[in-house]
Amino acid sequence: VLEHRLLFIPIGYSRSAVHIDDQGLRHHARGIVTGDLLKGNRLYYTHYPPGYLLPFAALKKAGVDARYGFRLLGLAISLSGLVLMYAFFNRISTPAIAFFGALYYGASTMFLDFSDSLANQPIDDLLRFSILFLSISALRAEEKLKTRYTAIICALFFILALSSYDSVIFVFLWLVGLDYVQWLKDKGKQKKPVPIRKWALYCITPVQAFIIQQAQNLWYLGWTDLVLDLKGVFLYRVASGGGGGAWRHVTEVFTALNLATGISGWYSVPAIAAVVAAFVYLRKHIFYRWPDMSFFAGAAYSMVFARTSDLDYQGRQLTPALALLIGMGVVLFLRTAVSPRALFNRKGGLGRIVILSALFVSLVVLVSGQAKRTLDYVKDWPNHIVDQVSLNAYKGLNEMTDNDAVIFSVDTNSKKRYPQ
Repeated sequence: VLEHRLLFIPIGYSRSAVHIDDQGLRHHARGIVTGDLLKGNRLYYTHYPPGYLLPFAALKKAGVDARYGFRLLGLAISLSGLVLMYAFFNRISTPAIAFFGALYYGASTMFLDFSDSLANQPIDDLLRFSILFLSISALRAEEKLKTRYTAIICALFFILALSSYDSVIFVFLWLVGLDYVQWLKDKGKQKKPVPIRKWALYCITPVQAFIIQQAQNLWYLGWTDLVLDLKGVFLYRVASGGGGGAWRHVTEVFTALNLATGISGWYSVPAIAAVVAAFVYLRKHIFYRWPDMSFFAGAAYSMVFARTSDLDYQGRQLTPALALLIGMGVVLFLRTAVSPRALFNRKGGLGRIVILSALFVSLVVLVSGQAKRTLDYVKDWPNHIVDQVSLNAYKGLNEMTDNDAVIFSVDTNSKKRYPQ
């Protein structure tokens, strides 16, 4: 029993189904996928950390069994993450920018489509924005408190790595980049060494969580299958399959951008470039480094794991940069538009009018793509009715015991690799 404690079954089964994991029945189990590396599929999932399920498991232990109860918990976690996103934006910009940025993300399908999910996305957001908020707060803290902030950040980073892989690269690059930018800023004032030890700590923290998961997998799979499992999954996710070769590791960033914006990169990239140009021309100093850092941190996942970067939720990696950019653009437009004298009574007034117009059009393009997708999502709500028969069947399976009879339907013509 202990060898399964930190693993989970990815789809609904009765308690009796654990017998499928016996060696003679593994070819019937619809479980983990590793191509043809393992001899037979395994029932328990070994490719993703199970920590995100712990809040839901605790809720079930507390006696909650209704589906809406778990969804409300997921929604509460997501909304907490959205509040922390606003707090983070407010730390690095202004309340107005933070409001429009958080509103853009909160009204997008990147948030709405996963806000009540029982998967890893809600807790991924919560932990990621907690770390981002604390990292900025640490910059302004007294020297004696910085160590405490670092300890808390590492603790949250460890929990994140045990709960979700999606934002691990994002958080690591953000923390290292933030320290490096601060080191460059302080270098002229006082001689401080590059914080290599701190960066090593940020590197070791998620590695420790990964080692714990692999120790569990070793117990379950054995050494040979563990190596094959790791090899198969890693090669699959970093592979540039489907054509494109190594160049695909770059082009997949645009795939993630398309997912984040809801429009083609042929429109989003020029629009983003126009917004950035407006910052440079109309406002010489407007928080350039924050969108840059969050964009490069968010793009890293797609550049490393090219094969899986086209999954719908991976667009969330770029949403912090995109939401911050939108918030800054909206505030810049409003501030400039309500001050016509700043346009007409200053040198280069005509150029300013052209740039402001381009900023407005670009914001409309970026927001309209997201708005259309959100409206389509809302219109489709009536179609998301739960099939009560299926739901009752799952509940019945959950209530079965080892002594109940189980009938398996094995169809060799099944389109699935795992006939059941």
